[in-house]
Amino acid sequence: HQSCISPTLSSPRKPWPKPKVAEAMTTQSKVFEVQVDKNRAGELGLDLDKLDDEVMMVMRVKAGGLISSWNEMCECGLAPKECDVRQYDRLVQVNGKGGGGTELYRALRAGLEGMLLRNEDLKLGFEHPTILRDVPVKRGEKVLGLQLNVNQDSHGIPIEIVKDGAVRDLRGSGIDLKPHDRIIRVNGQAKSPQEMVEAMKAEEFTLTVCAFEHFLTEYDI
Repeated sequence: HQSCISPTLSSPRKPWPKPKVAEAMTTQSKVFEVQVDKNRAGELGLDLDKLDDEVMMVMRVKAGGLISSWNEMCECGLAPKECDVRQYDRLVQVNGKGGGGTELYRALRAGLEGMLLRNEDLKLGFEHPTILRDVPVKRGEKVLGLQLNVNQDSHGIPIEIVKDGAVRDLRGSGIDLKPHDRIIRVNGQAKSPQEMVEAMKAEEFTLTVCAFEHFLTEYDI
C-alpha cells in the first residue's frame, strides 16, 4: 500500500494571531504534544510514511506548512525547543486518540476538517525516537536474523521480526533491536532500502536505527 501521504485541506488563508506561548509539553517517555494553530488555514506540511502500520513516521516537514510554523515557534522560544517535529518522529495521537496508521490518518483528516471548517482544536501527539548510532554487527558465518519490510518509496527499513542470528546476539552487549524499529543508515550512509540491504550482506557493518518505544492507544500527555 501507499507509504507516503501528505494530508491537505485548502481554505482561505487567515492572518496570524498575536504571538503567545504555545501549548505543549514533554514527558520522560519522549511523547509530546503539538497544538496546531487553528487561526491559520493551509497545509499541515507533513509527509508521513505509513509502510509500517504501527509507526506513522515523519519523512519530511515542509517549509511553509503549519508544522513548520510550529517549529519556528519552538526555535524562537514561544514553545519548548524539544517539542519541535523532526524527520523520523512518529505520530502517535490525534486529539487524544491513538491507533494504527490507518486510524491515525483518518483521525488526522477529520481533525484538519474540524479545525478549518468548524474552528475546532487540533492536538497532535508525537514521539521522538531514540537514535542508536554506529551499532556494530559482526555476522561472520551467521545469518543476520532480521525479517525486513523493504519498500523503495520508504525512508529506511522497518524491522518486522527479529530471529536467531547476528542481530539478536547484540543483546549480550545491551543492544536490543525490536520489531517496528527502523534502520535508517548502514555504515553511516542513508541510501535506498535496496542498497542498504546489499550493504548488510557484508561480514561486518554498522547500523543507525530509530528505536520506538510506545505502542499504546492512550498516552499521558
